[in-house]
Formats: sequence, C-alpha cells, structure tokens
Amino acid sequence: MEENEELSRYDGDSQNNREALQKIKSKAQSNILIFGIIIVFFLYAGIKILIEVSALESTYSFGVPESEIRLIFKSELMYGIFTIIGKWGCFGFFLILSILVYWVKIKDSLKTIRECNILMAR
Repeated sequence: MEENEELSRYDGDSQNNREALQKIKSKAQSNILIFGIIIVFFLYAGIKILIEVSALESTYSFGVPESEIRLIFKSELMYGIFTIIGKWGCFGFFLILSILVYWVKIKDSLKTIRECNILMAR
C-alpha cells in the first residue's frame, strides 16, 4: 500500500524519480517472489495431504487406522482439523490460504509493477 502512495508523489521529470520507480518496482517484485513461494508451499502441503490420505484409503479398505493417519499429521492441530473436515477439506483449506495470500499480498504488487512500467515508459 505504501508503494502506491509513493507512486502518487511521482512527478515524472528527473532521473532520480526514475531510480525511485525502479526501487519501488524491485520491492514489489521481491514481494511477489516471497509470497509466491508461500503459495507454492501451501499448495504443496494440500496436495501432499490429499495424496497420502488417498494412498492410505486405497491400502485399508475398511477404514484407515488412527495410528497411520497420525503419522501423516505430526501436529495435533492439523490432526484435529483433518478429523473435522476430512482430506478434501484439508486440501480446500490450503487452497483457500493460497488464494488469500494472492489476493492480499500479490495482487497489489502486480498493480504496482504495472503502474511503474507505465510511468517509466514515459
């Protein structure tokens, strides 16, 4: 958000402003990289849970033993979430987290980069 405030003060006539735009753009690009890695992690975690639980379900036809499921979920919190919402719920949970990170963090940075490119092209 502070990047957009800096863009609104840009007057467009000196080399210093071009360097300031490049600095703002670089900061936005690093935000995209960092939060992109977080999104990849959330998607990886969701897909990993889905695959591991599906493999256990195909191995045990009459229900997966709790001890086997606890091997997947090392955290008591994640095990509790899994018992409430199931494998698709856990996948959806991580998918929604990924979408939220995109919506809250990456979308603004993409807008900032687009505005910087427009201003630097002048």
